Amino acid sequence: MLSGQITHAAIKLFLSLFVLHYFQPPYDYHLIPATHPILPTDRLTAALPALIGAMTVTGWILQLLFNFTSGHFAGHYRLNAVLLFIIGATGLLDFAPALVGKFDGRRALSVQDLLEVALYTVAAYQALSLPPVPQECPDEHID
Repeated sequence: MLSGQITHAAIKLFLSLFVLHYFQPPYDYHLIPATHPILPTDRLTAALPALIGAMTVTGWILQLLFNFTSGHFAGHYRLNAVLLFIIGATGLLDFAPALVGKFDGRRALSVQDLLEVALYTVAAYQALSLPPVPQECPDEHID
């Protein structure tokens, strides 16, 4: 019964994220605008990025929830989670001109970028704080 409820919740999460990514794409909400204009896209070509974005975010959220409920870190290598966090955090440095200087061509900082960095932060925290999944090997091999 519980696995059916989790499956329904995952489907609802995916569908709601797909609708959000399609009709109100978070990568179109720019918190800091780009220095050069961004070319508009039509709704037909926006369907594939919306599907990919919804699947990616749904997968990350469900994996992080699974790690939290199981009390073990799974789904990625620990080093991968930490490196994704470092890449995301250093990517935000483009928007701190006091630290790295001013660029002539800068991309826009969108809500999607912040969401990804937040998910990477939680994954890195789980990678550093949760124990690994125990590896159980059978004593005998069946030939």
